[in-house]
Amino acid sequence: MNQLRGRPVNVDLIRAIAMLGVLLLHAAGRYTITPSELAQFGAGDFLRWGIVDLYQSVAVPLGVPLFLMLTGALLLQPGKKDTLQGFFEKRWNRIGWPSVFWTSAYFGWDFLVQNIPFSAAAIAQGILNGAYTQMWYLYVLVGLYLLTPILRIFISHADEGMIKYFIIVWIVEPN
Repeated sequence: MNQLRGRPVNVDLIRAIAMLGVLLLHAAGRYTITPSELAQFGAGDFLRWGIVDLYQSVAVPLGVPLFLMLTGALLLQPGKKDTLQGFFEKRWNRIGWPSVFWTSAYFGWDFLVQNIPFSAAAIAQGILNGAYTQMWYLYVLVGLYLLTPILRIFISHADEGMIKYFIIVWIVEPN
């Protein structure tokens, strides 16, 4: 496998494709057609709708799923031997502090600029509900990081049949 700065090239390629997918999704999202616009739908709007729909059809399966699969592939390598403390300290420095900073910045914006009343209940509700939808991927990462030490043990000791069984049960399991 080719190496680039100590990492497999396919990791960088997957990351680049995922970034393009997310950028495409966000760029196309600005031009979606709202229900109120449907009443004045013209010929040009059909073209706009078709282009936006095409962009989103390409971007949705590329961006976030590739990032999630790449996260799993990099975290679940059986050769990685971290202590729980070491694992969580490294992840805290990567997403913990940035999450605290940006959540505080968004709360500050709400309280100071949007004039939302400052209260412990508003902060608690914001934290429990997820402070801002823009940060949803960080919340997903927290869940993945909490499960990773357990899944690493499973992956390192399970045979291929057991892993396939786990994936099938996970996909088929009714919500």
